[in-house]
Amino acid sequence: MYYTQRRATMSNPNGVDWVHGSKIGIATSDDGLKWSYLGPAKGDHDLSDPLAAKGLGPEPGVTWWAPCIVYHDRTFHMFVTLVDGVYSKWIGKRNILHFTSSDGVTWRYINTCKLNSERVIDPMVYRIKDTWYMVYKDEAAVSRTYRSESKDLIEWGNAQQTTNDGHQEAPFVFRWQDAYWMIVDALGDKGLRIYKSANGIDQWEYNSTVLANGDGTRPKDNNVAHHPGIVVQSVRGHQQCLLFYFTHQDRQTVMQVAELELGIDGRAFCNRDKYAATVQR
Repeated sequence: MYYTQRRATMSNPNGVDWVHGSKIGIATSDDGLKWSYLGPAKGDHDLSDPLAAKGLGPEPGVTWWAPCIVYHDRTFHMFVTLVDGVYSKWIGKRNILHFTSSDGVTWRYINTCKLNSERVIDPMVYRIKDTWYMVYKDEAAVSRTYRSESKDLIEWGNAQQTTNDGHQEAPFVFRWQDAYWMIVDALGDKGLRIYKSANGIDQWEYNSTVLANGDGTRPKDNNVAHHPGIVVQSVRGHQQCLLFYFTHQDRQTVMQVAELELGIDGRAFCNRDKYAATVQR
């Protein structure tokens, strides 16, 4: 698991500076339930030590956010947001950078992706046939989700808006139940908004919104869900869809996992308490 390692324990934070200056954390698990901290991702281009970089913010350093990992041709590819400073406000240039690795721990900078603007965050990369697609949040376009495409994971183009809905972030596209789905953090509407598409490229139709209420009974699951990630696995011939998300607990963020299911009406739903009785408090 690769994630934004925020500085949540900072004393006397100034605005949102504690959300900046972050490294990319790595956790490992044998079963997907019990996780151990491995340490931060290492690499060049200020990845190993963002606070030592010559950033443009009021505090020295740069910021790393929201990594996406793709394994292709025996190589790990990481697409990750770089903020050009450590800021106390939501400002600064934000670009998506491409790194590669042979072991998933130590990374080498490849290039900066040319996308729709220099205010892009939260990349997610997937492949359909011989084309790679990246969905991401473009803050310069009223925080809408955009899609760019590539043949080689290096050169990106043909940026297109994916839906007419604004104010969303952290898009994640996945294949499930013989269709493509996109789940996003709905921000102002709260919860995780889900869309469905036959081709996984365009024509995304709204399907449902899940985890919009902070009513979970599991430890620290009593808040709105944010920044989804999906793992689809086969369980006794059934496609089980696991939804990873985080909840806010003041400055702390807590990772949670629940099952995304499909109703007889074709609507996706998620009961975050489905397995709550099996969780030891």
